[in-house]
Amino acid sequence: MKVRSTVVADFLTCPRKAYYAYELGLKRLGPPDPHLFFGQVVHSAIKVLHEEGLESALKLIDSVDWGDIHHAVKSRDVAKSLLRVYAGASPKMKIVALEKEFVVKVGSHDWIGRFDGIAEIGGLKYVMEHKTTQGWSFQVKPNNQLIAYFLGGRRWYKDVQGVVVNLLNAKAVAVRRIVVTYGEDEIEEWQENMKAVLAYYKRCRTSGVFPRNPGACTMWFRECEFYPLCTSFGATRDALMESLYEVDPERKEMSW
Repeated sequence: MKVRSTVVADFLTCPRKAYYAYELGLKRLGPPDPHLFFGQVVHSAIKVLHEEGLESALKLIDSVDWGDIHHAVKSRDVAKSLLRVYAGASPKMKIVALEKEFVVKVGSHDWIGRFDGIAEIGGLKYVMEHKTTQGWSFQVKPNNQLIAYFLGGRRWYKDVQGVVVNLLNAKAVAVRRIVVTYGEDEIEEWQENMKAVLAYYKRCRTSGVFPRNPGACTMWFRECEFYPLCTSFGATRDALMESLYEVDPERKEMSW
């Protein structure tokens, strides 16, 4: 079975959410999520910054159509300010590589992904990952994505020491850098935990039953995009699927 960090995170949050998003590939119609949109723009701009310099990265942000994005904090100007702050904090990092894809074996399953790069700090190599989230909402450990990225980084460079996370806080317009390392006992326990999670996912797929988690319906103070489907049944649910959602091939194929 093929999985990604986002798929596992959504499955652990609510198996039914993972079913709708990745088994059926459904995506809610409407304007893009401002948080996701902002993160994608900043990620793209940082890549250009490391490849071509600050001015080219700022031009990229200016070239993006922000027409449907209306957010009090996550705006074009804030993205540009964050990029300048990040650029000022980056000379201590030597960029070894950008956007590397990987496959990590978890039992018989393929955990696939792509991290933002490999950076060298003080002569040591780290997987580099950028997060446009507020520090209070970002959990370093346990974090299935970061440890998977670390293992993926070691597939490229055996001397990778850990993960350096750049937390880009839009509200504070600040960048905080966190270095995360892992011991072999921690890696082994994560592997065993994920084998159990993926075995459960496979059972859900085989049976066709992906249980709902009511505690996740309004997580992060907003309604899950699939809430209308989880509160309707039969022909009503089918009609809502047709009117409120579209099939996103990227989700269905896990190809982002």
